[in-house]
Amino acid sequence: MMSVQTWMPFLFLVIGVFHAVTAWREYQRTGATDTPVFKAKSRVAGIFIVVSLFLFIYL
Repeated sequence: MMSVQTWMPFLFLVIGVFHAVTAWREYQRTGATDTPVFKAKSRVAGIFIVVSLFLFIYL
């Protein structure tokens, strides 16, 4: 059984990568970075990836 310290950073990283990929797909579809969907997805991706890095370091 994996502990919370093991799977929680991976969960945040997977969520962040998912949002990064969907933001990239939105950019590929529209060709612009000023769309609300791209901005929201990229911000959420950045937040989740940074939180996962902090969890990897401090847990």
